[in-house]
Amino acid sequence: MDSVIRKAEERLEWLSSDEETIKLYKAREESLIEKMSLLDEAEERGIKKGKIDMVLNVKL
Repeated sequence: MDSVIRKAEERLEWLSSDEETIKLYKAREESLIEKMSLLDEAEERGIKKGKIDMVLNVKL
């Protein structure tokens, strides 16, 4: 088991020293943050629309 952990640590060290890998990681991280933001905004719009629809249905 220790050899598996050691290999994983070596791989992580190698990846973290590679500039291209770091750029790809940062780009993916930014993409995921943007996606989460868009989903949050869509959820907020859906909640607002649901409230408006509920009010309009009560008035009918």
